[in-house]
Amino acid sequence: MSILPKNTRRMLRKAFKWSWLVTFPLSAAFVVWAIQTGTRFFDFGMRYNTFGGRATLYNIGKMEYEHMLRTAELALTPEHERTGNGLRRVNLYVQEGDEAKLNRNLPASGLEYVTGAIQYPDGSVNEVDLRYRGDFNWHWAMYKKSFRVKTKKKSLWEGMRKFNLIAPKEGQVVAGYMGYWLAAEMDLLAPRAELVELNVNGEYRGVHLLVEQLEEMLLRRSNRMPGDIFAGELMGKDAVDGIRQNIFRHPNLWEKVAINNHFADEANDSLVKLSDLITGPRTEERMAELRELIDLEAFGRFAAYRILTQTLHFSDTHNWRLYYDPWKNRFEPIIWDPDAWHPGWVPKAGQSIFPDIVHCAIDDALARDYQYIHAQQEALADFFDSGLYERLLRQFDSTVESARGSIYNDPTLVNAFEYFTPEETFGKIDKMRRSIVEIADQAHQLIAGESARLSYEFIGDDPNDDELRLRLGILGRRPNHRLAIEFLHRPTQPVSVAIAYWKNGERVEVDVSGAASLKGNRLEIERPLLASYDYYNDPNAKRRNAELIEKPGIYEVVVRGLTPQGNVPMDVRLGLGEDDWLRGFDAGRK
Repeated sequence: MSILPKNTRRMLRKAFKWSWLVTFPLSAAFVVWAIQTGTRFFDFGMRYNTFGGRATLYNIGKMEYEHMLRTAELALTPEHERTGNGLRRVNLYVQEGDEAKLNRNLPASGLEYVTGAIQYPDGSVNEVDLRYRGDFNWHWAMYKKSFRVKTKKKSLWEGMRKFNLIAPKEGQVVAGYMGYWLAAEMDLLAPRAELVELNVNGEYRGVHLLVEQLEEMLLRRSNRMPGDIFAGELMGKDAVDGIRQNIFRHPNLWEKVAINNHFADEANDSLVKLSDLITGPRTEERMAELRELIDLEAFGRFAAYRILTQTLHFSDTHNWRLYYDPWKNRFEPIIWDPDAWHPGWVPKAGQSIFPDIVHCAIDDALARDYQYIHAQQEALADFFDSGLYERLLRQFDSTVESARGSIYNDPTLVNAFEYFTPEETFGKIDKMRRSIVEIADQAHQLIAGESARLSYEFIGDDPNDDELRLRLGILGRRPNHRLAIEFLHRPTQPVSVAIAYWKNGERVEVDVSGAASLKGNRLEIERPLLASYDYYNDPNAKRRNAELIEKPGIYEVVVRGLTPQGNVPMDVRLGLGEDDWLRGFDAGRK
């Protein structure tokens, strides 16, 4: 005899009768979850495990569960409204069977083009070829894929034959776009980039970064002459076993992605010479040749860019793109996949930034050249003096606001099997903005005028000699452009000027009379004078990057042809800007 009341038994029988309405969907969801988890774990946790131990059954299962919840949430809630200008949509179309081909045996299957279509800005739909792109798993192992799109030759998409739709990584959705934006603003060669919403067959696949593929079109758009673009890679599918892993030592392993058709496709004499000057013996003569072979100002801006973004993504094995101008006979760097403000490279709380990025063979060679250091310091100072820093922050805020609705509606905010909510994503974006500010603050302190120091000392036994000798000590990274010496009386006859410095313990004197001019009682010498730097590389450092240790730059200025009455210096200054002078202090005054 049942101990339950009759009414209770009746209710339980009814509940059991209709329980399948609950258990069946839950069971079906469990089966789907189990299949997806098992398949992904087999593919990326066992067969192709390149995630550094993160592709565990637990992590994949958790990600699949959160993805199912996210899909249900988006299906049951209204679409989040766009804010700001909003991101525009790019509509791709691909047959279901062709998309299955791309996913059949990743990563190899994803690199084979299939036929698809794309909607053009005028509303027309034209056939294209498309595939997945990227050497590394975050491009094709998650739900959000990175695509390479290739149009027909006569049907360019906004002037581009090839372009990429890249899945953002590390949760900092706007980082890739902002890295390219800053590069273009610093007058560096960089592909066109734009944050977009990607729809595939009408289904929203989330925020992607549209990036122009490097080809001759980039040179035309950037007002450069047709020339070779070299790509240097020794990672992923480009890795070569059994050789020293330094792309600058292997010029014949570089690939041309744009070709100057005035020469044979395989011609690379300029690259061979660059490789030799970078990796061979270091002499004054060879350094002068290296300076002639590169656009020194462009490489200085490139160095400043890497300091401001703290990127270490341009290494001995990865990510180098160089344009060779056949008319100027010079190389120019191209910004490609900069990984700007990567959370693993930006300084943590209490850490200092890298004041110099010395991360590969070409950095190692150039970091010992004072003209290169000066070009870097000039570019860094210009970033602040021109107002670009303030424009960067405004552009960042505007971009985030435009992407806000797209991020809230994004179904796949995933990185390396870790699922992020929109709120967590915006938390990472806010953290990135704080990193931009912290890096810029520290960089500004490095090159601010307050950090500069100038000392001078009158040397020589007889002040009535017909020459003046001043020993200078210079500290600080604020770039200077000229030295001014003010005399008690205006020199009454032409003078010659030399500047001496010490290299490897030997005194080297250089005549700079051609850069000197008299302005009343003031002698101005149009030459930058830098602090001195010692190269230091700690092989045990946790953050891999060599350092330049600053110490006083010691110079001797010799002014010859003075009359005794004119040999009385009253003041010595460094010109930091048009009307910005740093007054020195007399270190010899008692």
